[in-house]
Amino acid sequence: MSSECATEHGAKHNSLSIFRTFDKSPLHLGQIERTQEAIVEWMEKSALPTLIDFANEYVEPVFKRNYASLVLYTDDINANYSKVFEEAAAALQGEILFVRTGNVQGIQKRLVQFSEVKDDMLPTIRILQPGKDMKRYFYTRSTVEEISVASLKAFIDDFKAGRLQRDLKSQEEPSDQVEVYTIVGKTWHRVV
Repeated sequence: MSSECATEHGAKHNSLSIFRTFDKSPLHLGQIERTQEAIVEWMEKSALPTLIDFANEYVEPVFKRNYASLVLYTDDINANYSKVFEEAAAALQGEILFVRTGNVQGIQKRLVQFSEVKDDMLPTIRILQPGKDMKRYFYTRSTVEEISVASLKAFIDDFKAGRLQRDLKSQEEPSDQVEVYTIVGKTWHRVV
């Protein structure tokens, strides 16, 4: 990018910028490692909206590229918590993908079923980490109705630092553990 072009668009000379037809544009390459892998990842993530309202066109970028996503499952996108989620997406852009989905039909319904979110659980927030073995993490800092940008940032930071307990499919722990001890997914780490 020439110095004149960089100045005109608010970029630094000898840098990289992406011009988009949605959200904020242009985006300028920030303080990341200047490797091919890091630049390609930045470009791929920059090709997505700040807040993804889940639809067919986002299946590949969300799941096949193995990017972690913070997902708000809701049936009310006009609720206050949904607006806070939008603010967090803007404030924390680049830290994780922000995805919002309902439980309506088509691909959104499939995502809700895949994530094992039931209608009576809405609204709820999860981090999904795609890969060979999909990992899910539940937001438990407060009720979804009481979220804040700071609480979502702390949740993301805990995820990145490996401090969150992964959600596993599990039966409930049996109440009477006398002669034969039954280990279920929820007790595996504690017992074994």
